[in-house]
Amino acid sequence: MIDHLRASSASRIEPGEHICALVGSRTHRDAIMRPFLTEGMSAGHKCLLGLGEPNPWQTVRTLLPTLDPEHLRSAGQLDVLETHEPQFSSDDFSVPAMLEFWTDVTDEAQAGEYEAVRLTAEARWWSPQLPQSDALIDYEAALSTFASEREVAILSVYDIEDYGWMLVDLMKTHPRVLVNEVEFANPYYARP
Repeated sequence: MIDHLRASSASRIEPGEHICALVGSRTHRDAIMRPFLTEGMSAGHKCLLGLGEPNPWQTVRTLLPTLDPEHLRSAGQLDVLETHEPQFSSDDFSVPAMLEFWTDVTDEAQAGEYEAVRLTAEARWWSPQLPQSDALIDYEAALSTFASEREVAILSVYDIEDYGWMLVDLMKTHPRVLVNEVEFANPYYARP
């Protein structure tokens, strides 16, 4: 039998954890990202958000209605990674290069005023940067190790309709899984 909890568990993702969220709609995506980011802002964490939308800051205003995203942006606590700002192309992608990028980002945040970093992105933002689905699985597995070694909490968000065909492989790379708004302890997790 699989244990499960209710959704506010997205806010209880601690530094050192990498969680997979499988969502069926933008409403579910927002319901999972909102507590994760709000808790991070309240705790004084640096927060990075990757959205695969043409106007992500408009989405951020909807996603975080009780916060002032423009102030958080100008203060440097919230960064939004946009689709027109990819970190890599599928031609030059490598897992070590991506991990080096995230290491630089987290080191810079922690050298400043932030003791921990929260990263969340929907697959629509990062998957176009990957050469094939195997690279995605390798990257997700590496992120679990990366999170366990640093003061970083990672929430990877996948639309079930777009990525459902990879469900089994995705579940193997994450110790905990959120499906829409329900959390499951993942018995299929395979440590990297």
